[in-house]
Amino acid sequence: MKIFIFGGTFDPPHLGHYQVINRCLSDCDKFILMPTSLSPHKNKKPIASNYDRIQMLKLMISDFNENAVIDDYELKATSSPNFTIDSINYLSEKYFDCELVLVLGKDQYINFNKWKSYRKIKDLVDIICVNRPSIDSPIDADCIYLSDLNCNISSSMIRIKARKNINQISQLVNTQVFDYIKRKKLYSE
Repeated sequence: MKIFIFGGTFDPPHLGHYQVINRCLSDCDKFILMPTSLSPHKNKKPIASNYDRIQMLKLMISDFNENAVIDDYELKATSSPNFTIDSINYLSEKYFDCELVLVLGKDQYINFNKWKSYRKIKDLVDIICVNRPSIDSPIDADCIYLSDLNCNISSSMIRIKARKNINQISQLVNTQVFDYIKRKKLYSE
């Protein structure tokens, strides 16, 4: 069984994330989204609560079959920040007879050699790198590069736009996520 792992803060989950899932789902048996409480490469905690981010992820993946799932391991972890190597070790034990593939945006991949235990991660999983048109940097041959995806949306951009005018984000997140954000006034302040 082939399992794809896609982590992030998902604050909020957006159409770029949706495109990645949609593109990758046919190439794997299970696509696991792993929201984190605090990314090691970011100094700020997510604005939306863990609960709200999980709810938005559930709404976003409701279009997909049951092969797209959310794993809250990183949200429940006692150490913070969460490191990818720990999540991979956890998933390796949980799915001991499966092939694990880590899905990263190009913005993350270009700094991958700064990650904790990055060599060990490369030994344990294959890596898929998703194109980000705003990142003009070469990609090495150590990953599978998906150049056909052009995810030029970021959660930080969405949060900025939402503070100015919530309606500006309606085309950047799916309808259910937009309604949830609007109803809960998540990024209005």
